Amino acid sequence: MQLKNTKSKEDTYLFRKEYHQRLEEIVEKHFGIDVVYSENFSWGYTSTSTYIKDVNDNEFIARISDATLEKERVTKKDIEINSKINLSVETRKYIPNKEGHKMTYIKEEKDSQGNILMQDRMLTFYPYLQGMPPFDMTKEIFEQAVKILHEIHQIDPKIFSCKLPKVEGTQKVEEKFLHGDMTPSNMLVSYDKIEAIVDFELACIGPAEYDIARGAVFSWFRMKTNQGLRNLLEFAQKIYPDELNQDLLKKYAIEHTKSHLENIKGNKGRYQNIKDYRKERRFTQKMLRRAKRELRSWKQA
Repeated sequence: MQLKNTKSKEDTYLFRKEYHQRLEEIVEKHFGIDVVYSENFSWGYTSTSTYIKDVNDNEFIARISDATLEKERVTKKDIEINSKINLSVETRKYIPNKEGHKMTYIKEEKDSQGNILMQDRMLTFYPYLQGMPPFDMTKEIFEQAVKILHEIHQIDPKIFSCKLPKVEGTQKVEEKFLHGDMTPSNMLVSYDKIEAIVDFELACIGPAEYDIARGAVFSWFRMKTNQGLRNLLEFAQKIYPDELNQDLLKKYAIEHTKSHLENIKGNKGRYQNIKDYRKERRFTQKMLRRAKRELRSWKQA
């Protein structure tokens, strides 16, 4: 998704240059890092991640987020979860600042012309994780994701002090610790191998099918081959070590697709232009129709 930018090309260049200079100064001040290079790494609705390299060629990510109460809550949650889990792949290990805090608040920073560069923002800092999100998703990567989800589902949610919401309608017997958002955007892949999993901000408690269905839907969105959603869900049933309920997979697959469509509509104003918004909305509407059609004909074996 491209975010809205109303500046001219020259203004944008100067703004970005001063933004990076100021961010490097903030990192040096609060973390004692001698920065030699920085570059924007990824953008989201509420966060921007910047790649940082120091004089010793150590690599980091500086993540700037809206300093809202909700973002602060989920960031604290992500920090705690990452500090207590140990998976077969890498996860974020947040670095404390000089004061020992893992969140650094930025009230206001201005450029040389008095324009606001950052305001009411929050900085988190952690080592750079190898890999990139798989924009061309494959069945092989999805298989790895399903197996990693099974690892995550074995974690006892009682080890966390942060609040973990329950998926609506969850029965006691179905309660598992869930990643909550295992999509390609939160997988870092190198040479077709998942190297790291990020963003436990939506972690919750519920049935495994909730996680599996979400991963399947968003993997399906990014697959270049003519892979059906039903086939992907059936594949997950075969490779997931425990039995998965077909009705729950169907239910959550539709719910996740509908939720994504509503999220696109709710963030219409953040798109670079109306064409980008319409393209993503139409694509998701088409995929929702396909999902309903495919899953309607999927009967219990």
